[in-house]
Amino acid sequence: MKKQLWLLVIISLLCATGFTSKLFSAGVREFNDGNYKKAIINFQNVVKNYPTEAIVHYNLGMAYFKAERYPESQSSFEAALQLEGKFEPLARFYIGLCYYQKGDNDRAKQELQWVSQICDNTNLGDAAKEMIKSM
Repeated sequence: MKKQLWLLVIISLLCATGFTSKLFSAGVREFNDGNYKKAIINFQNVVKNYPTEAIVHYNLGMAYFKAERYPESQSSFEAALQLEGKFEPLARFYIGLCYYQKGDNDRAKQELQWVSQICDNTNLGDAAKEMIKSM
């Protein structure tokens, strides 16, 4: 179920942005197959060619996150956030999770509380509230 949710998030964001490239598609494929190291390499190469595409930074952040490389994940989500506002709720949710994984619960709560307020009565908002409760 979780794998299907990740796939749905990536596909919906891809459709929303209209961005595509062969390397990007390969990165998505590797990510969906659980090959996060290969996905990271593909997304890093795409970032070099398309540094202003927020979707690429977001997906790179997701791959880093799944590979448990939280500092790099956070940086990628922050880059996506600066490039395009529509990534703000998801990016801030994962930034909060990165802070949590790095042991900074105060900053994690701050990010997750913002998400829970902005995304109240949504799955993302509910997930943020659950994470806050678990801290």
